[in-house]
This record gives sequence, structure tokens and C-alpha cells, in this order.
Amino acid sequence: MSVRASSFDQPVKVSFQPLYWIRTIVERPYRAITNFYHKAVEAIHRVEPVIENSVTRPTQKFVETAGHRIQSLQMGDIRIYCLYIIITLAVLLIALFWRRGL
Repeated sequence: MSVRASSFDQPVKVSFQPLYWIRTIVERPYRAITNFYHKAVEAIHRVEPVIENSVTRPTQKFVETAGHRIQSLQMGDIRIYCLYIIITLAVLLIALFWRRGL
């Protein structure tokens, strides 16, 4: 007759069977939460390039283009800036009086 590790393990396993059962019950929600987390992260990684390509890049391109066009108006001469202000005020006054019908 030989002595094996399982002969010592069996009485412990039988006497602590309820604890092993609790352990399996506790691990199920943990595994479910972990699986949900991993699926959510994968979904975010799939959606992120779509948002970047459809929203972020076109907005960035528009802002850069508008910035370059506005920058071309700035020549650094105060007389030109005053001219822009006078032209803008004249256009606004014409639009105001045009709307009132005077």
C-alpha cells in the first residue's frame, strides 16, 4: 500500500467543500465583470478611429484652413487694421438701415 498526496487531500477537500462552493459563486460575477470590461474596451477601440476620422480630423482641417486665411489678412500695418474696422462698420450700418427700410 502506497501513500499518496491525494489520500491526505481528500478529507480536507470533503470537509471544506462549502467553502469551495462559495469561492466558485464569488468568482462567477468577477469573471462576468472582467469579460464585460474587456468587451467594452474592445468596443471603444473599434469606435475611436471612426470618431477621429469623421469628426476630429475634418474639424482640425477646417480650423487650420480658416486660421491660414485669417492670418493672410494680418499684414502688420495699423492703417490696414483701421481700414478693416471702417469697412466693417460701414457694412453693418448699411445692413442695419437696409433692414429697417429707411
